[in-house]
Amino acid sequence: MGNIPMDLTNTLVGAHILSALFTSGIYFFSQPELGGGTPPLVRALSFTSQNINHFYVWTLITYPFIHMPTIWLIIGLFFFWWFGREVESSLGMRTFLILYSLVIVIPPLVLYLCSFKIGPVEFSDAQHIHFMVFVAWVFIHPGALLFFQIPAKWFAAVFITVYTIHDFSHRDWDLVLFLWASLLTTFFVLRHYGVNGCFRLTGWFSTRLGRRRESVQHSFSERQACRQEITDAANEQKVDALLEKIAAQGIQSLTERERRILTRASKKM
Repeated sequence: MGNIPMDLTNTLVGAHILSALFTSGIYFFSQPELGGGTPPLVRALSFTSQNINHFYVWTLITYPFIHMPTIWLIIGLFFFWWFGREVESSLGMRTFLILYSLVIVIPPLVLYLCSFKIGPVEFSDAQHIHFMVFVAWVFIHPGALLFFQIPAKWFAAVFITVYTIHDFSHRDWDLVLFLWASLLTTFFVLRHYGVNGCFRLTGWFSTRLGRRRESVQHSFSERQACRQEITDAANEQKVDALLEKIAAQGIQSLTERERRILTRASKKM
């Protein structure tokens, strides 16, 4: 269409823009009747645990497209477009669509399963998807640099840490679960399709855990050897004392326990 390539990234950006206009139109025409409440159609398209209980399964797909046109939406869509083109180019349209679909569907399913413990949950908007596309780009290009020549992976790590601490401190368990379910979904999908950055991450953890395990085993072995040396030294002292007793009083002066000690010591020798 003109000079704009009709790839999946551009199509999704256009779909989010149209859905934002659609959502604002619903609110505009429904406000006089509702007096400021949420329109029924918006509720029917948003993900909530109650909607899933009523078998509104389409909300697992429609909820990311329920958002109002705001400056944050425009910024999010810009970064989604910027990094999404690279991710789609690296993975291919089919794999990118699978990643996008699973990041949409799996986190709300996890949230719904946990709702029996944390209470009713609801979610709409697509900010987490935009961020997961950036995370996917970081996994694909782990050595890439961003602003001020800072590695992109550190930007991702800082954002994830800040989001987690913020939501955790406010006890927003649904947001914490949603974030980490999205992250793990992105990681395992990319790992399944052989993205090198995912194997680097698991390799890094394996190396660190391996070193830790070796250190613990080495420390345990040292403690065991030290205990054995102390035990051997104590046994030698006992044997010397028993030999002195035999020399002074004769072997008949030994008790049964002392005889067993001498027997074990002779077998070791």
